[in-house]
Amino acid sequence: MRKTKYKPLVIEHRLSKNGLRLKAKGLDFNLSYPGNIWAEYPQECKNFLVDNLVYTLTANIPLIAPIDSIVYKNISTPFIKPYVDLLTIEGIPSAIDSYDDSLLQTLKRYNNISYAGFLSGL
Repeated sequence: MRKTKYKPLVIEHRLSKNGLRLKAKGLDFNLSYPGNIWAEYPQECKNFLVDNLVYTLTANIPLIAPIDSIVYKNISTPFIKPYVDLLTIEGIPSAIDSYDDSLLQTLKRYNNISYAGFLSGL
């Protein structure tokens, strides 16, 4: 059986006046905060939040989309990545009824996803 090769899913983000905009496959997704709260939130904290939030919001995509790699643009390796990965993996058995693949196939597919584009350091 030949393994299918998929194009990488590229996930981009940018800060907006009121929060964060994610872009993937030509679609925009907005996460907005009240303007006064976002404006007063320190830039260093915004960067840390964005790195972690972008990953958290997209970590389960490999479970529902035919992809084998994700390329993140302009984020550092998320501090919470190991925890998000663990929570996602631990949630697979309870959601497996919704998938066409077996538990073992789903875990193997999730574990074989490659991630690229993380900037070095935090």
